[in-house]
Amino acid sequence: MDVGRDVRLFLAGFAAMMVTATLAAVYTVLHAPPQRVAGLAGSDIVCILRPR
Repeated sequence: MDVGRDVRLFLAGFAAMMVTATLAAVYTVLHAPPQRVAGLAGSDIVCILRPR
């Protein structure tokens, strides 16, 4: 059993999941209504990203 190969596959899958989650979060912040973004991320982050 090749442990190194398993570790590399796990890390590759984990990295792909993190990239996907980051892109989804960015897309949500840019495209969702401000109320929904405030509910997800907290109003402090929204105030920085979307000045009133």
